[in-house]
Amino acid sequence: MVFGQTSVMFRIRSLAPTLRKRSAERSLAGLAVLALATTGCAWLERSSVPTTPPPSWTPHGGGSAPLVSKSGRYVAFTSDDRTLADNDANNATDVFVRDNVAKTTELISATPTGASANAASRATGMSDDGRYVLFNSVASDLVAGDTDGASDAFVRDRQTVTNTIVSVGTNGVGIDAAVGGMAMSGDGSTVAMCTQVPNPFPIPVCGPLNLRRSDTGVITVMPRLHDAKLLGFVRLSYDGSRVAYTDGTFPGNTVVSAAVVDSATGVVLTDLGTHPFEFSDAAAINIDISGDGSTYAFTESHHHFDSARAGTVTVGKVGSANPPVVHTYDWTRVARLNADGSVLALHTLVAGHEVVAIDDGSAPLAVVSADSRGAVLTGHVIEFDFSADGRWVAFTTNSALDGGDSFYSAVYTRSTAQSLKPPT
Repeated sequence: MVFGQTSVMFRIRSLAPTLRKRSAERSLAGLAVLALATTGCAWLERSSVPTTPPPSWTPHGGGSAPLVSKSGRYVAFTSDDRTLADNDANNATDVFVRDNVAKTTELISATPTGASANAASRATGMSDDGRYVLFNSVASDLVAGDTDGASDAFVRDRQTVTNTIVSVGTNGVGIDAAVGGMAMSGDGSTVAMCTQVPNPFPIPVCGPLNLRRSDTGVITVMPRLHDAKLLGFVRLSYDGSRVAYTDGTFPGNTVVSAAVVDSATGVVLTDLGTHPFEFSDAAAINIDISGDGSTYAFTESHHHFDSARAGTVTVGKVGSANPPVVHTYDWTRVARLNADGSVLALHTLVAGHEVVAIDDGSAPLAVVSADSRGAVLTGHVIEFDFSADGRWVAFTTNSALDGGDSFYSAVYTRSTAQSLKPPT
């Protein structure tokens, strides 16, 4: 769930090895079968590295929040490692982009003069071509006149090397409240964001979802779902014309609503109803929409010590009267769709490991969070992203898949197919 600018990622910890399989057709009985699902070599490279790492280089911080471009060439991520770029001198969390072709690492959360920002930043979105990067920051020197002292949403144009603050009203005046930039459309035209609102709860609470067009500056407020008051996950179609999001109640046991909405009119195209949700380390609820806006994927997983552990991903056509298809997996945190909605990438549990797996309709699931030879990681995936063309994943893990240091979490980019061909 996302509360204002605070992202709360529900992670499973020591419970992971005990989870049992629920779906017979998706069941993988151990690592031997898992290895068969990943047989063959694939292109793999660590993305959270400097442009020219010296032979003795070791990471000085972890990587998180990976975002991969459509072609797999660019990966945006967040890191507190100050050795990744020469101009990073702020000793704070920053946003970077790794060019997997040119082998360069670029500081994104930088001032107009190229210096590192004066406070922390986090990556939250990137356009399919890698040109635009959306990020949140509490820094005050990314643009002139940012004096509200709150978290703001910014877009970095990597081509013109400029920052634009997007957490502003239609009059161009900054919003005097903490703002979370939550998602960006694939073409970079639309940003989804929310504003923290006053509340009696001990965590930031996000107001209604706002969509901002970069070409016109017009902001459209999306409807609250079933009188909910707690904005959750948000995803946009490629052109920003459709938005999928969750909304919930709080505090205590939450009821989460989910829908796909027309961005211009606010009309609900597909209402996924309400879903009881109990906060826990292993609870997960998420939504995605394909780049072409035709297909949605709604993920729901629960965990209780005294009951079965399972995850469902409901996949359906937006606006269709036909019933959706419900896939049952092990505990699953996130499902992501490729551009036309034909392939699912899952952050799921296989043989006791949190992995990224591909479901293209065949069995077994193809585990892609593995080293270049197909050996499955010994640790767990923390976060991941799936490219629009379905050929690349970027993920964060505490396993050293390249034989390097594993003390810090690292971001990797890997091909989903058995191919050593690098991104282009």
